[in-house]
Amino acid sequence: MECEESLQHLDRVIEEVRRICRDLSPSILENLGFAAAVRWLVDNFAKTYQIKVSVDAVEIDHLFPREAQIVIYRIFQEALGNVGKHAQAKHVTIRIQNQNGAVDFFIEDDGKGFDVKQALMRGPAERGLGLPVMEERAHMLGGALDLQSGEGRGTSIAFNIPIEGGPDGQLPRGLGR
Repeated sequence: MECEESLQHLDRVIEEVRRICRDLSPSILENLGFAAAVRWLVDNFAKTYQIKVSVDAVEIDHLFPREAQIVIYRIFQEALGNVGKHAQAKHVTIRIQNQNGAVDFFIEDDGKGFDVKQALMRGPAERGLGLPVMEERAHMLGGALDLQSGEGRGTSIAFNIPIEGGPDGQLPRGLGR
């Protein structure tokens, strides 16, 4: 009996390590592109957290180099992780739109929401790195991130990335085409 329990625990640990490796280096992004990687991320998110997800997205794989796609994917990964861990949402809506030389990304949930000002006033240890990292990633690509939330009103994360990749038309820090 004890041996069976140990084997089951070991199987769970192995699966968790595999999941972490997939999350850190999403080979699907490298092999099949951004759209397939986001679909995979959303499907896994929906299964893991039992949350319904609606996606309305235009094809953008050809608009950004692979390095920029990885940065955008990481923003989605962090945002969905936060929804799953904290929001207690039943539904998430994702929209991706190509407009006026930029791509606009929206991730909205119907969860419990939170007081944004209060959350931002917390110390780094209490607040975590999620929001600052998402903002930095959007800025790396010349974009901006906006967070709207309120207690009992859900949360909306919107960010836009210029198709050129940066404010001067160049991708920063070695993110070449």
